[in-house]
Amino acid sequence: SFRTLLSGEYTQMAGRAGRRGLDKFGTVIVACWDAIPGELELKKLLTGAATRLKSQFRLTYNMILNLLRVNEMKIEEMIRRSFAEFHAQAALPSTKALLKKADKACVSLDNIDWPIDNDGFPESLVQEYASCVNWASALAKDLMKRVQDSHSFATIFCPGRLVMHYKESSGDVPQVAAVCSVKTAPQKFGTLAKAKKTVVLFLLHNKSMPMAEALKRLEETNDKLGGDGFQNKFRAQQSLPLTMESKGRLYSLLEVDPEEILCVFKGQVGGFEAKAVLANEEDAVAATIASLAKALDGFLAGKKDLLVSAKSDLKLQDIDDIQSYLDLSQLVAQMQGFGCNTSNRLFEQFRIIQAKLKIGQRMSELRHKLSDAALHQMPDFHQRVKVLQHYGYLDDLQLVKVKGRVACEIQSCNELLATEMIFRGVLADLAPQEAIALMSALVFQGGSSSGESYGLSETDERELEGPLRTKVQVLVALAEELKEKSSQEEICESDDYLNFGLLLPTHEWARGLPFSDIMEKTEVMEGTIVRTVIRLEETCREFKDAARVMGDPHLLKLMEDASFLIKRDVIFAASLYVT
Repeated sequence: SFRTLLSGEYTQMAGRAGRRGLDKFGTVIVACWDAIPGELELKKLLTGAATRLKSQFRLTYNMILNLLRVNEMKIEEMIRRSFAEFHAQAALPSTKALLKKADKACVSLDNIDWPIDNDGFPESLVQEYASCVNWASALAKDLMKRVQDSHSFATIFCPGRLVMHYKESSGDVPQVAAVCSVKTAPQKFGTLAKAKKTVVLFLLHNKSMPMAEALKRLEETNDKLGGDGFQNKFRAQQSLPLTMESKGRLYSLLEVDPEEILCVFKGQVGGFEAKAVLANEEDAVAATIASLAKALDGFLAGKKDLLVSAKSDLKLQDIDDIQSYLDLSQLVAQMQGFGCNTSNRLFEQFRIIQAKLKIGQRMSELRHKLSDAALHQMPDFHQRVKVLQHYGYLDDLQLVKVKGRVACEIQSCNELLATEMIFRGVLADLAPQEAIALMSALVFQGGSSSGESYGLSETDERELEGPLRTKVQVLVALAEELKEKSSQEEICESDDYLNFGLLLPTHEWARGLPFSDIMEKTEVMEGTIVRTVIRLEETCREFKDAARVMGDPHLLKLMEDASFLIKRDVIFAASLYVT
């Protein structure tokens, strides 16, 4: 199959046009052997963006063990120097500057005098209250995402329904509100996403709002309406949010995302007329304010069983969602019990605490970016260390044991599988020809046909005899065990643990069969066989080094004999261009 050149590939080829230092221009001829590409396709080829470079750096068990053996470089330093961390490391100066700026802002907040209320509530109490509100808000956001997609949404958020509204970014405390209407944004033609829904609320503001803040919001509303008030009702309803005052109580009409609804109460405003409220009719507004004030008093008095049911009302079916709603209900109950709810300066206190929490969270994020824990491959490192400790390559202090020193010698194949082969005696009781044939499964990288297990066809499996047949089964079981352990630790590993595609040809080569006779028995290309056998000889040398580390003379002799058997004739000739 063929494909069009990528823009980066074209640039590499076209960059060779013209003689460097002699020609100002170079000529590129696009040879169109078949149909001429379209204008858009050619434009994308000639002017498209270059292929984005991606780091190919990957942690291996061999690399980890070698770095843990020496003290010259830590694994964190190795990861930090890789191209995968280039952008993160380049951003470190700006991250440090942001951390310094956040630290100054934190100091400024600490220097602000704490607003003293009538009851003298301490800062620690308001901080506990704010944390409780934020936890409840996080749970409510996830739940409301599911509720707004259900058929019960319109029923729950019917006009007059009592809710509690909280938007963390606004800095306001949680406040009671009544639902006026539900709006559904028009869906664009051809889009599969569900239409966005919003809720229009009549919100009663907390009495602790400072006069300056109240006047500011009233002035903003006056500017939006242009001094006409609600004479132009359509214009007013299109200018939300609006903040107004009635009989000494401040209230707002605002259009919010359902995820800003902290909780939904069972009760409703009696005789609620949404049209009259949205038209700012004095009697309807006064009645709604009275109902909301009564609902708030009940909430602050610790009235129980206030929220709607998770199953019968919100129609939540998933057990995790129901558990989350139970947790939310408990947090709302905790909010009721905080004495600072009655503070006459709660609005100011809450804003200071929220600002401190936000800056503290931001500083934690920045410190994390500067730490080793932010390195992308550190989780993979810790997962691989667990595997190494499980199989006895490292001790609990991450010190390399004898098994780990052996694995350090293996570089031409899967070091974990090869080391387990050695220590579990898979090569024991095998003749040199059989041992080298079995080892070919570690280094052969050819493709396998569909239906073959690890590249071993049914025909090849029938031809296996004696201990080699048993050892193949043992090696397959070992590979499956290592794959299962890697999967448990969520380590991304390639599936090419083993490939028995050259098992029999390697066995015949070690027995002295001529290369031409071997080619008649296999479909693998000559160059692939030569490359595999040469690499296999390198693996033999690594196994000999491992035998020396272990002090195993039997394995050393076995590998010397196996290496001697395959180092012959055309494969190990000085040149393949022989006459």
